[in-house]
Amino acid sequence: MSLPLDEVQKRLRDVESWSEFLRGIESVRRTSHERYAFQLADGRDHRELRVVVRLRCRDHCFVWHELSGPAWRGWLKLSWVAEGRTMITLALESAPVDLLSGMAEWLMPMTSTAVLDLQLLERYLVVAAQPQLQPGG
Repeated sequence: MSLPLDEVQKRLRDVESWSEFLRGIESVRRTSHERYAFQLADGRDHRELRVVVRLRCRDHCFVWHELSGPAWRGWLKLSWVAEGRTMITLALESAPVDLLSGMAEWLMPMTSTAVLDLQLLERYLVVAAQPQLQPGG
């Protein structure tokens, strides 16, 4: 990513914008300090999930986990590379909601959405970093 670490971290603090780059998330709504309601929409699975999201400032790492129900956790780790560049690492973990979902995951080939999520994140950050056009200019 061709943006400085501090700039990327600043943009990612807006957790409610994460639906722009994490597939399967329809929307995010802040409910209280570090608490959010993630509206998931993945195939036939539509549900709201209460999530804790924390920024570990020292590690430049956003971590999240579900408050109840099946496992739904992950982290976004930012690392300074050089010359105003940032490396982003994304890890996701989720458990199937029910037996049918579990069977589908077991029978279907495993494909990671993390690569696509990172591509969407890069596009989101690049667009957000572009200067906004002023009306009449």
